[in-house]
Amino acid sequence: DYYHKQKFQLPEDTIKRALDLGKQYRSLNEAIKLLESAIMQYPKEKQNYLKEKYKQTLDNWKKGVIM
Repeated sequence: DYYHKQKFQLPEDTIKRALDLGKQYRSLNEAIKLLESAIMQYPKEKQNYLKEKYKQTLDNWKKGVIM
């Protein structure tokens, strides 16, 4: 049970870190990579939900828009 919790806690922490990095223009590329890789660590159903949830954020970051 401990391993299971750790496995799914990590992507959540990575998402938080990516969102923090996304507040600075110079770290947008790193934020994009982190957020996309964190989403891919979740099960498929959760991935679809998170992709939709963060679609606007990722689109803006890729355009160079800080949020």
